[in-house]
Amino acid sequence: RRLPANFDAGRAVGIFCVEMFNMQYSRMICSLGIPVVFVDTAVSVDEEPLPADVLLMENKRGIYSFVKKMVLCGKTDMGFVGESLHCMSFYERSDAFLGALRLFKIPFNEEWIFAYPKHEDYLRFLEERFKSCSRLPKVLVCANDFVAIDVLHVFKKIGIRVPEDILLCGFDDSPEASLITPALTT
Repeated sequence: RRLPANFDAGRAVGIFCVEMFNMQYSRMICSLGIPVVFVDTAVSVDEEPLPADVLLMENKRGIYSFVKKMVLCGKTDMGFVGESLHCMSFYERSDAFLGALRLFKIPFNEEWIFAYPKHEDYLRFLEERFKSCSRLPKVLVCANDFVAIDVLHVFKKIGIRVPEDILLCGFDDSPEASLITPALTT
């Protein structure tokens, strides 16, 4: 929890922190008396909010829109992959997914929520969870494109085909989403 050696607090008029998910370090930055803007941040639902501004992308509408499109296509067996406590964006996306299920009266299946504990080998965790499901959903929404790409790799390893066996959706529209095969819906 130390600042970089070349940081001079006397010359800084503000600090932008991008995807900083360590709450103790974030609090230390906020204690410097310099205005701080976080672009995404750690989840702090059980703590005092950071004394800073937080910029998040629109996480909810995209999830609601995608779930609605799937419902209109007759796809209501849906699951979510992502650790909701990883960061505020994942938290909001997970929350929006569960809210969309309620809004569209889609039954919730806890077996189809693939949240992994922090610091665990989540690729192995996902492989074991996918294999242990009595059946997989028809659609999986992932917390971001990188999670979706990892899921795609696990699916290839265990013989699940995308999009033939399951539809997979990422989030963030990262350039990598169009570079993999099959190209990722995001």
